[in-house]
Amino acid sequence: MIKISRRGYTQHIRLLCLTSERLYNITKKDPYPKEGLLFQDICGITVSPYKDGFICIHTKETYEDRVKLN
Repeated sequence: MIKISRRGYTQHIRLLCLTSERLYNITKKDPYPKEGLLFQDICGITVSPYKDGFICIHTKETYEDRVKLN
């Protein structure tokens, strides 16, 4: 998949890896998963009705929320 940054609209290649318990977003630079998202933390998934392949995964908390807790 391709991640598009909010500020510069640059594209970054990502791998979306699904296991039996977690969802991982793996970068091309560092192919080892650092952080996984548990399926129980996913509130919903939105898929674009167009042929652009856009997908949005809705979670209970944001990455900034997790950083502040640690």
